[in-house]
Order: sequence, then C-alpha cells, then structure tokens
Amino acid sequence: MSGLQGESWIWIFEGDEKVAIDTFSSMDFHQIKSSKHGTLVQRVIEILLLRYKVNVYQTPKLEAHEES
Repeated sequence: MSGLQGESWIWIFEGDEKVAIDTFSSMDFHQIKSSKHGTLVQRVIEILLLRYKVNVYQTPKLEAHEES
C-alpha cells in the first residue's frame, strides 16, 4: 500500500493553464504550483493572500504528473 492519509490536493484549470495546490512534497505545507508562467497561478496566489500567509518561490518542485 502506498500514499499517506491526510494528503490533499486541488487542481484549478482555465484554458490550457493548470494550477495545483497540494501537500504531496510536504505534509506540513500546501504548495501552489504551475508548470506554466501564465496569469492563473498569479491570480490564485492573490486570492489566497487575502486570507493566508503565502511564501512565493521562483522554482516549484513539480511532481512527475505535473512536468508534462
């Protein structure tokens, strides 16, 4: 059996852009990731900043299914 109880994820799509918010790389924090440098990821971050502390890093750690 693989996987951990408590993992969470959400995918947000708009056109050909996809933003992932997940705990796959760290069970302590959610990560916001996008393989494109589009506007959707910036809008998601701006909305989350209204309620949460968000640290923005230039190079996200992408999962295997996100690299394509």
